[in-house]
Amino acid sequence: MVNTYKQTGMTLVEIMIALTLGLVLTAGVIQLFIASKQTYRMNEAMASVQESGRYALETISRDLRMAGYQGCADPGSVPSKSIVRYNSPTANLLQTAITGTEGSAASDSLSVQFASGNATRLVSNTNPGNGTIVAQTNPDNISANDVIMIADCTSVHLVRVTAVVDGAAEVTFTYDLLENELSKLNKAYGTTSTQVMRFNSVTYSVAPTGRTNSRGEAITALFRQDLNDAAPVELVEGVENLQIQYGERLSDGTMRYLDADDAGLDMSRVQSVRIGLLLAAVNASSDQMDNKTYVLAGTSVAPDGGTDPVTHPVDNRIRRAFNTTVSLRNRR
Repeated sequence: MVNTYKQTGMTLVEIMIALTLGLVLTAGVIQLFIASKQTYRMNEAMASVQESGRYALETISRDLRMAGYQGCADPGSVPSKSIVRYNSPTANLLQTAITGTEGSAASDSLSVQFASGNATRLVSNTNPGNGTIVAQTNPDNISANDVIMIADCTSVHLVRVTAVVDGAAEVTFTYDLLENELSKLNKAYGTTSTQVMRFNSVTYSVAPTGRTNSRGEAITALFRQDLNDAAPVELVEGVENLQIQYGERLSDGTMRYLDADDAGLDMSRVQSVRIGLLLAAVNASSDQMDNKTYVLAGTSVAPDGGTDPVTHPVDNRIRRAFNTTVSLRNRR
């Protein structure tokens, strides 16, 4: 009699097939996870760049729209008169409301001057000889060494404050002979239409932060320097380049856009400004090297290694160009 046995369990071949299928599935899951992680990193980097770019443009644009503001006085027909003795921010606000430097192979810089929109009124008429201005409030927390503007609809003066005294219902701003030439303040301002405002003179520029990312690559940022502040303030991390063009209205009504170093540019006739910003993610988040050329306010920013004068690093960081044109409100 022949004994027969029923086979149970798995053969070696079946085990090998099962292991192979398991490895394939595991590899697929791992690959999917890696791809999802890479997509997440890229999306996160792009979102950060987008948010930073919008904020930078909005901040610069807000100051530009205020350029040349001096209360109810028409900046085109009522010149500002500075009595500041040393380091006066301007001798002619119509000319210096917007200025800049051309960076050539680097970023440009942009300077904007304007009075704050947070004005306060006088408590009593001013006396040009006593060196004090008594106002109702101090809305911008003006302090000693700040420059303020006192203006009505027919006259404008810039004064450097040397002391601030807060009273129960008034604020007294003192300006003495050490910092000001009192003889130049030849008008007594009344309480009817006079405004007292903080004077702002700000400069935007791109500079290194001194920090590096996870790969040791330098991080740059957009900085804002105010006349009344001791040091520049870092506004937006990741800004690599700033380019500016100035829109000058010609006598025939046409508009032309020029760089700051163009000899034919008349800043008093500038009515709009083009802003271009190049932003990069802080850390590498793309699997491709960035060899793109970006256009910022008419200037091409090419990858390093070529003959172009303005360049950006070739690395794995995500970049985006932001451009806008701002019309100036305080120009005729």
